[in-house]
Amino acid sequence: MGAWSLRHRREPCRVSETEYVPPPAPAPSIYRDGTYLISDFGEARTWAVHQRGRWGVVYEFLGAQPVAGWVADQQIPLEIRALALHRALDEW
Repeated sequence: MGAWSLRHRREPCRVSETEYVPPPAPAPSIYRDGTYLISDFGEARTWAVHQRGRWGVVYEFLGAQPVAGWVADQQIPLEIRALALHRALDEW
């Protein structure tokens, strides 16, 4: 007999019912949603994108976006995060 049993199941698989629980709402972010240019060289650009409390990085080359992904806040350059900060109302 091999590592896997060849016997047939006598009962159908049991499926447990689970209730969908939506994820918690994200905490208010100190950053504004938007797109910020990290670097630009020739036809290549790297963008930081802040959306609903998350940072992403997008690499653009010749108008296409071959690479994109979510990253931790610390992976975004400090000067970009400073540009994205919400300002106090008295500064407007």
